[in-house]
Amino acid sequence: MARIILTIISFFIAVNSYAQVTGTVTDAAGEPLIGATVVLKGTTDGTITDVDGSYSIGVRDGILVFSYTGYESREISIEGKTRIDVVLKTASYILSDVVVIGYGTQKKADLTTAVVTVGEKDIENRPMVSAAEALQGKAAGVQVVQPSGKPGGDISVRVRGATSVLAGNEPLYVVDGVPTTDIRGLNPADIATMTVLKDASSAAIYGARAANGVVLITTKRGQAGTSTITFNAYAGVSDIRKTVETLTTKQYRDLINEIIPGALPPDATGYTDWQEEVFGYGTNQSYQLAFAGGNDKTRYLFSANYLNQTGIVEPASFDRYSVRLNLDNQATDWLKTGINMNVLRSSTKDTPDNASSGRGGVIMSALNTPPFLSIYKDATETQYDPNPFQPSWENPVAYMFGPDQEATDTRLFGNFNAEATVFKGFSLKTNFGADINAHQWDYYLDPFKTNYGRQQNGIGQADKSNSAIWLWENTANYTTTFGENKVSFLAGSSIQKSRWSNSYIYGNDFPDDVSVKTLNAANSVSASTNVQEWSLASFFGRFTYDYKSKYLLTASLRRDGSSKLAHHWGTMPSVSVGWRISAEPFMQDFKAIYDLKLRAGWGKNGNQEGIPNYARYGLVSYYRRALTNPLSGPASAQVTYGNPDLRWETTAQSNIGLDLSLWQGRFNFTADAYYKKTDDVLLNVQLSNSLPITSIQTNAGKIENRGLEFNISTVNTTGELRWNTDFNISFNKNEVLELNYTDVYYFGRVYSNNQDVAIVREGLPLGVFFGYVSEGVNPETGDLMYKDVNENGIFDPGDRTVIGDANPDFTYGITNTLSWKNFDLNVFFQGSQGNDIFNATRIDLEGMFDSKNQSTAVLRRWTPDNRDTDIPRAIGGGKVDNVRNSTRFVEDGSYLRLKAITLQYNFNPQRLERLKVQRFSVYVTGQNLLTFTKYSGFDPEVNAFGRSATELGIDYGTYPQARTLTAGVNIEF
Repeated sequence: MARIILTIISFFIAVNSYAQVTGTVTDAAGEPLIGATVVLKGTTDGTITDVDGSYSIGVRDGILVFSYTGYESREISIEGKTRIDVVLKTASYILSDVVVIGYGTQKKADLTTAVVTVGEKDIENRPMVSAAEALQGKAAGVQVVQPSGKPGGDISVRVRGATSVLAGNEPLYVVDGVPTTDIRGLNPADIATMTVLKDASSAAIYGARAANGVVLITTKRGQAGTSTITFNAYAGVSDIRKTVETLTTKQYRDLINEIIPGALPPDATGYTDWQEEVFGYGTNQSYQLAFAGGNDKTRYLFSANYLNQTGIVEPASFDRYSVRLNLDNQATDWLKTGINMNVLRSSTKDTPDNASSGRGGVIMSALNTPPFLSIYKDATETQYDPNPFQPSWENPVAYMFGPDQEATDTRLFGNFNAEATVFKGFSLKTNFGADINAHQWDYYLDPFKTNYGRQQNGIGQADKSNSAIWLWENTANYTTTFGENKVSFLAGSSIQKSRWSNSYIYGNDFPDDVSVKTLNAANSVSASTNVQEWSLASFFGRFTYDYKSKYLLTASLRRDGSSKLAHHWGTMPSVSVGWRISAEPFMQDFKAIYDLKLRAGWGKNGNQEGIPNYARYGLVSYYRRALTNPLSGPASAQVTYGNPDLRWETTAQSNIGLDLSLWQGRFNFTADAYYKKTDDVLLNVQLSNSLPITSIQTNAGKIENRGLEFNISTVNTTGELRWNTDFNISFNKNEVLELNYTDVYYFGRVYSNNQDVAIVREGLPLGVFFGYVSEGVNPETGDLMYKDVNENGIFDPGDRTVIGDANPDFTYGITNTLSWKNFDLNVFFQGSQGNDIFNATRIDLEGMFDSKNQSTAVLRRWTPDNRDTDIPRAIGGGKVDNVRNSTRFVEDGSYLRLKAITLQYNFNPQRLERLKVQRFSVYVTGQNLLTFTKYSGFDPEVNAFGRSATELGIDYGTYPQARTLTAGVNIEF
């Protein structure tokens, strides 16, 4: 009987200690917050509010944590309550956010430097291959251009303009503490935040690699007291935005009869729409599974991802398999350790572009191949149909599918760190990092299908390289407070070493058996190998001072030694100050001003990226010669002059900024003005043509960038309809201040007319176009007229002048995010204004100087019966008089693009509880759906010369951007 009584008592105690708590979660206006999280502190027990903001949770006594994105979290003790209604206040990001800075973190409120952060919300539901895409239009002062639409292609990122001609202009990326210049393998879905250090005072802690800015990337981590499984997947389809109208067979025959009378046989009447054959539908898909969680001692995150993207022009494709493991362990009360490890394997297939139809360019070939040709010579499909005018000019399908080629990369990227707290406020940290990559590219062209393959009787190539970059960093950090003063000291050292090895094999004259594609079957083989190394040693320190969060000071100093330069060592100092004006007594009556801070900073950074590893030495090349008896080795020749005075490119930058927050953080405004000057710019200075080597690399120039940046973030409405807006705009002016030894440099060779279109000269920005000024068509002769710029009465090279500028007047982005009930809508526009494009594609499409097909623009060409026109006569004979680089081919490249629009539906959380699902959402995303531009080419976001700083905005058969429509799903257990 006593046992029964005890059982009943225990039951009632258990029932009474396990209560059902209900309530609502609303904002300050009384509107329900849908999907707010309610969790019992220290456990994984929790629920989510429904469409009315209501919740119900069965818990024992403890503390409930209420949280919602964009609002301040609250903790409330249960203490026997059965109903708890909660009001959450809008979070003031400007004060509460913690941002990542070099070798540490800092409250955003206490920043004295120009820093911008792109968060997880800016990345999710946007299908991306490269993480750099997430910065486009999202960060003021950061210009992001995707030079080519090919899957897996490089992204060009400029932080406050270009600073170098020969060295690198891309920012340094630091992923979880490991520096790198290549983040193509990083899975965007693993990223938590991307913080851009824009000014020298914020980036100087990275010294010799920070002249072009620094992007700090932190990946997602597990959280204590949670255990989640997430699955994200999407799939989509893409197509070309527009095509270029070219001549039909009849129109083409009429043109050729003017250029080469009688060249076409009467039976050449077939028609192939080559753009229809070349441009198709691309696809993209991604699948990610992640496990995250932990307790007070250990936190973990494990993710696995597969991504595939096929292009709108085959065979271009990109495949990536990626696995990430992040571990954090509190080993003792004074020691914590961490591991961040990313292993990936990627495969890339290329579609040749940025070349003429006679040099293998698929895009140009799709426009220029005569329309009467077929894909194959006959029904056997053993040979592609040859061009009767130029047999070496293959049709575009032959360029696409003739070669069998693929590049693969296997990469290990990560680090191990340990931090020991010696005593309160003082800690020591060590960080071991590694970036190891194995690259392989294989190519095979059979001896039958293509003209070039038949000439060489088959071609095989193999390129293999291995690289390993090792990092060891040690830091000491001390933070203390006395009264209302807070100071911190950081001191550290860093050692980085790189080794790269490469082997290349070329072979031709293969057997007839096409199943044998390996180079050991080639009858003629040549090979080369290469090994290069560099190292960097660094010592650095930083001091910060904070008085009442009102007066702020940051100073840093870094000294770097690089093996690349003759003068190894350089010193990079910086200092910045901040004044929180809103904390002054005289500001207390301005109730609308929540925060007002003035910032100013100055610093110096160096640039060792892109510099050849042995530029300070005179290099020797070896080549084979006939064997002798006795053997005496190969012949050699010097190929570069050494420069014992080679120095750093050094960029000094000043910045002044203002941060303003109004109405409890509902309106946030940031403005920055900067001036940056780069000294000792590296250039290949021209020497006398009588010397065996006609140039030497040396420090011979100065470049400046100056600009303004503005960012506005607003919370427009709250309640049932929540609407936020983020807007940024950037203005940058670039100028070459000084060139020593050589007055002018030419870049951007267009092979169709064998002329350079870009120029570097004092007083001009990098990226300007150089050529003749077109004054229309002479109605008497049908030839193009060019302005006599130098007024000497004759047409000569002295008439060339600046004809365009590829640099935009400003770039901008605006994002609107709306939430209503279970729906979220995100609309992102991005644009560039005032930039010119040199449309070199039109040289081959409107030149009428050989047998290439042309655009329909030539239908209005000059003839004796059509003298009033803007298109000159058909000239033939390979003459390029009417297609010289001129204003004729310069177009306005300004554009406004609907970069991404996403509509997401979030299922009712309470209905998901029975399925043990915490979150479930589906979405549809459109990318590049609308582009407003006057540019006549495929796409205005283009550059045939990739990430070059001197050759910008040149379109020469470049693989275009695609419109994409994607559907996805996100599930969290």
